[in-house]
Amino acid sequence: MIGLLYIAATVLIIRAYCIHSFTRPVPHSPAALGLAFAAITFILLIGCGALYRVLDLLDFTGLTVHFTALAFTLACVFGGGYLSARTSEDTQSMNIKILAVVGFLPYMAITAILYSGDPSWLNYLAAALYIPVLACGYFTFTRTAKDDATQHIEKSSEI
Repeated sequence: MIGLLYIAATVLIIRAYCIHSFTRPVPHSPAALGLAFAAITFILLIGCGALYRVLDLLDFTGLTVHFTALAFTLACVFGGGYLSARTSEDTQSMNIKILAVVGFLPYMAITAILYSGDPSWLNYLAAALYIPVLACGYFTFTRTAKDDATQHIEKSSEI
């Protein structure tokens, strides 16, 4: 029963975080970086805890559990890269560098704790994919922001 309450509370917290992070006006640089740090630490920690409980309730074992946890971990890192670039100031490249360097240590500490009972290759894979997935999130935002700006300019020139 407590496991189900934990899962429900986690889902509500992650939902509120996503609504706050992605639907609100674009934040300034420090706030964007704070949201990105939350994605790769807090959301990763509580989300993987709930994910392990769900997979345990559904009797999943083995590689299914490992790859599902890794997919959630990388989704959090991708979101962190995306949110660090989503700023109203021209500091996207600075934010992604800060997140890559400073965020790596807490990220690795959390993944080491989360994957402590799992095979060691999962920790190595999570570490190896941190920077590339973070960069993918960053480039996804910068690409979509560039496309949105181009569409806005085209629409304003038509008027």
